[in-house]
Amino acid sequence: MQNEFDSVAVGSVKMDVEQLVEYTPEDNKIEERPHRDLKMADVLKSPFYDRTTDINGKILTVDEARTWKWLNKIQDNPNQTVFEWRQIKCFKSDLQSLRLNEQILASVIDTWACICNALKDMRAPESPRRLFCTIETRVGTLSRRNQKSTNLMYMNFAKNLDLIFQTYGVKLNDVDMVVLITLD
Repeated sequence: MQNEFDSVAVGSVKMDVEQLVEYTPEDNKIEERPHRDLKMADVLKSPFYDRTTDINGKILTVDEARTWKWLNKIQDNPNQTVFEWRQIKCFKSDLQSLRLNEQILASVIDTWACICNALKDMRAPESPRRLFCTIETRVGTLSRRNQKSTNLMYMNFAKNLDLIFQTYGVKLNDVDMVVLITLD
C-alpha cells in the first residue's frame, strides 16, 4: 500500500523517495577555486643553500639572444676586451668558454666575482653581506696536489684573502659570507 509520502514531485518530475539523496551541509558547499601552492619568500630562503636552476627552461630576451650570438661568432675579433677592472681582464674568447662541455676559464669566474661584488650596493638590507673572491685567492693553496705544509698553505691563503679585502676596501667584520670558487 502506497502512502502520500512515498513519492515526491520535484518541479515537473515525479520521483520516489528512495531516489532522493539525503541532504548534508557538505553537499551545498560552494566549490572553492583552486589556489596555487604556497612558496617560501626569497627573503626567508637561506643564501647558504645551493639551489639548482634549470637553464634549459630559460627563454632569452631579444637582447640576451643577440649578445649570445655575438659572443659565439669566433671570426669577429676574439681578442676584444669585454671586461677590465684593475688587474682583471676578460676577452671575448674567454667568455666563449661558457659553451656546453667547455671548461670555464678563470678570467670568466673572476669577472663574475667582480660584478657580484659591484652589485653589493643593490642588495636588500636584510640579505647577507657577501664577498666573492677571485681565483687568485685560491692559487697555490688548499690543493691536494700541493706538497707544501699545511701552515705554509694557510699563510698563502690568508695573504691572498687579505689582498682581496684590500682590493674591495672591506674588513672581515663587514661580510657575513666569503664565496670561494675552485677550479679542479
